[in-house]
Amino acid sequence: GSVLATVLATNSDLEELAIGHFACEHGCENALKHASVTCSTSQSVHRVEVTVEEEYMIAERSGLVTTSCGACTTTERSELVYVSGRVDEPSDSIDLAQLLDAMPMLNQNQPLFAKTGGAHAACLFYSLQPDDLLVREDIGRHNAVDKVVGAHLLSRWGERPIALALS
Repeated sequence: GSVLATVLATNSDLEELAIGHFACEHGCENALKHASVTCSTSQSVHRVEVTVEEEYMIAERSGLVTTSCGACTTTERSELVYVSGRVDEPSDSIDLAQLLDAMPMLNQNQPLFAKTGGAHAACLFYSLQPDDLLVREDIGRHNAVDKVVGAHLLSRWGERPIALALS
């Protein structure tokens, strides 16, 4: 029932942005179990309402939340070095040359950037095949990452991506 944050973002994929942001802030395992998201628009203002159990409540952030990592509002370096858990070793390795050869697939899936020249993208590769990826765009890379993580959690939860690429 209260405003926790005002976010500067493009107005697409807002549910994915909310789920991805919640997952990245509080851990992927709990993101979908303890959150529901509704989106609405009134007088050109987009409102995303995230309902969570009290123990997973996101702390209120005053001011505008921009597309940066938040380090500029932190006074202690120790606050920036928080590790939530270890990422498991991949079952297969990826050849760097093959991954670099696949990077044009990211650019080919950036319609907002093609129109404006002013958007970033995040891409999750599930293989190096042309149709086996998720791409999301936003005005900032952090939002694009939150959106692609949210899209992954909403549509491909059980699959493991092999790489995250940023524009």
